[in-house]
Amino acid sequence: MKTKLAIAVGAFVGATLLAGCGPYNTVQFHRDNTPYGAFLADREQCVAQAAKCIAQRYANSSYNGEKVEQLYPSRLVYMSCMDSRGYLPVTDGFVPPVLVLMTDYPPGRDCIAH
Repeated sequence: MKTKLAIAVGAFVGATLLAGCGPYNTVQFHRDNTPYGAFLADREQCVAQAAKCIAQRYANSSYNGEKVEQLYPSRLVYMSCMDSRGYLPVTDGFVPPVLVLMTDYPPGRDCIAH
């Protein structure tokens, strides 16, 4: 019985993370004729851009009392960056080997308007 419960709990946690409800960016992307290595390079650059903009925005202040070193990259900036490179969010696209903690900053507190 414990094994079935552990499997059910694991499946629920995994489904929740893959649904995008957690603090990780788990959106899968696709771009025609793009090899996985190119996706990973684009993703790395977009994650860096999403982190850099938050670091610059809060370099001389804090966000909800958090120091800039403790802030996560902006999910909106990441998604916008991937979109600008021609990637579309899909349910069966590229899956990154490592998940990156990101957050949704409220309007007016993010790097870009939404």
